[in-house]
Amino acid sequence: MVSSTTVVALATFAIFSALASPILETRQDRPTKPEDCKEPDRYFFDQTAGQYCINLAKDVQYGETCPDVVGHFNNFTATQLYKWNPYIKRNCTGLLGRVPVVINAPGYIYEGQPQTGDKKDASYVPAPIDNGVIASCKTFQYMGWGLDEAAQADLLLTKNGISREQFLSWNRGFGNGNGALALGTYWSCVAA
Repeated sequence: MVSSTTVVALATFAIFSALASPILETRQDRPTKPEDCKEPDRYFFDQTAGQYCINLAKDVQYGETCPDVVGHFNNFTATQLYKWNPYIKRNCTGLLGRVPVVINAPGYIYEGQPQTGDKKDASYVPAPIDNGVIASCKTFQYMGWGLDEAAQADLLLTKNGISREQFLSWNRGFGNGNGALALGTYWSCVAA
């Protein structure tokens, strides 16, 4: 007579043995270089957890910006878009028409879009930022659309205890006669 403990142990072993085989095969088949992704519409993606061939990509249209691409899907942030596609640069000037970008990756969990006023330290590496943001910035604050200049000034200057001169010295691309302290949907430096 076979005990119920033995039956459960054998069943558990059989299930894990069946599951382990495909996982090992997948790991052995992982690409190590872009040339390994030979199928059409498959793109090489390298992350700390490993390399993958993925087909989760979008062809960028001429004139599209990072906020356009993000808004089209609304399931990742511009910061994440930059982390998946570092060639687009933190200011998103490397985003080119008819060049595909990765728009998802294994293990990514969407946590929502940043909100106006959100702050992050420099280790977060937020994107997009303006061309003129200084490299020694320690804290970034997100500016969304819909705020007039007075509201931007209150949010950026008063709440951060900084002067307009400090802000403009840390964000050299702003204040070029555009009438606003910050461009919508950008991360601005608020501490250096």
